[in-house]
Amino acid sequence: MLQSGPAVGRDFFDREEKIEEIFRSLKRNNILLISPRRYGKTSVMKEVIRRLSERGDLCLFLDIMYVDAPEQFLIELATPQLSMKPVQGEAFSNL
Repeated sequence: MLQSGPAVGRDFFDREEKIEEIFRSLKRNNILLISPRRYGKTSVMKEVIRRLSERGDLCLFLDIMYVDAPEQFLIELATPQLSMKPVQGEAFSNL
């Protein structure tokens, strides 16, 4: 069995309907993707993040698969923000 990381670029295909469904859902609420391992959840979310980032939305991706304590989660949540650029304007108006 060949295993690799998330599909990107030309390797990412046949998921447009799912991505559009995610964008529709994000306009109304939060989302939760649930499926067995290796079904493409990370690939879909990375593509959604790429598209949102291209239009200027602030995105944060956390892989918390191996987080097993609240303290670890807080560290994972805070660490990426240390390298993020400050956001100006109305970036947080929808929060």
